[in-house]
Order: sequence, then structure tokens, then C-alpha cells
Amino acid sequence: LEFRRVLFRSHVALLRAQSCFTQSFYRRVARRLSPQGVFCQRIQCVDIGPRPLQAIVRTVQSVFRDVMAIEAAPGELLLTATNSPDGLLQPKLTDRLQLPHVRTLLAESGIDWTVILNLTAYTNSGLEEFAAQGARRPNLVENSRLAFSMPRDVMRWAPKLQEIHAALSPHAGRLLN
Repeated sequence: LEFRRVLFRSHVALLRAQSCFTQSFYRRVARRLSPQGVFCQRIQCVDIGPRPLQAIVRTVQSVFRDVMAIEAAPGELLLTATNSPDGLLQPKLTDRLQLPHVRTLLAESGIDWTVILNLTAYTNSGLEEFAAQGARRPNLVENSRLAFSMPRDVMRWAPKLQEIHAALSPHAGRLLN
């Protein structure tokens, strides 16, 4: 059974969710995607700093050919990935966003399809540079690096959202670009 899209939501700061941020988890997801399939994972970054996010990005990039992060709201990233040779940003994206069912769904969220094109986005190459600043290797079940470091980072008193923004901002762009 293959899927065209897999959407996944879990809270990165919860210990019970840590297995959902490992290389083996992303490999299982990649095996279930169709050749053109897209994976999307919602990452809430309010309670974490750049290092855990860099580890997650590095891990996703170790499995998928093309990875992009879209800032849906402050402290909310949609980490998207595919192994399609065509990549994530395919021709006619604007045409697909204008389809009636997509416009209806976006309208229920209170936004127009043009808003999507103007969200802050981070391309695969920008995310590679961001991840290289902190994570050297992917997060594995065997090393549990993220599971053991996450509680310290969550408890650390600091402006974490601003830290992430400062680390990511040099790599920022828009979907429209």
C-alpha cells in the first residue's frame, strides 16, 4: 500500500514522540510513499532551540531527496519531504492552489491561496546549511541523542523562538520565489 501524501503531527518536546523523529521512522514513511509522494510533519518549535531542530532536519534529509520547511505560524514549521525526482516545488503549483477543493479548504482556515505562496519557506539547500551549524549526524533510535537532549533544551530558560528565527533567517525565502 502506497500513499500520495502522509501528514503527521506530534509534539517534539514529548518523550513518547521521540521515535517519530528518528531515521528509522522517516525510512518507514519513505517506503510507504508513492514515487511522487510527499511527507509533511508539523514541528512546534516554541519550546526548543535550534539544536534539536537542526537534528530533526539533518535526520529527514538523510532519508529524503528534497526537504523544505514552511513557516505556517510563529513557532510552527511544516517540514515537507519527498523522494520524487521532480522535487517539492513542481510546475503549476499556483494552478493546483487555485483548484476549488483547495480554495475551499483554505477559505475554511480564513486564508486565500495567494497567502500560501507568501509564507516564509526554507529550501533544501538552506536547510542543509542550517543543519550543518549544529547536527553532524542523523538522529537514530540506537543513539537516542534527541530523546536525551530534548528535556534539557525544553527546560532551558531562553528566548528559543528568537534563537531559531536568528539561525534560520539567513536561509529564508518564499514559496513564490
